[in-house]
Amino acid sequence: MAKLVQYGLYALMIWIPLTGYLTARFHELSVMAYGSFDLSIISNGAGVYSAEIFDTLRLGHEIGTKLITLLLVMHIRASFYHNW
Repeated sequence: MAKLVQYGLYALMIWIPLTGYLTARFHELSVMAYGSFDLSIISNGAGVYSAEIFDTLRLGHEIGTKLITLLLVMHIRASFYHNW
């Protein structure tokens, strides 16, 4: 179970930023890294607004954030259990 939670946390640390970036690209938002570097130029303007893709990516992003919160709570609870 510990390995499953660990790998889940690692996977979600990749999934959440990726879906966040893609969500912004499909909504034609300017994607700014640290408020100063525009990442939109990397995609060569390929981001075209699509409500269906945006909604799907947004749902995946939202589920990922809820899942990582759950896994973090499980991880913290297990650490307290094993410490005491």
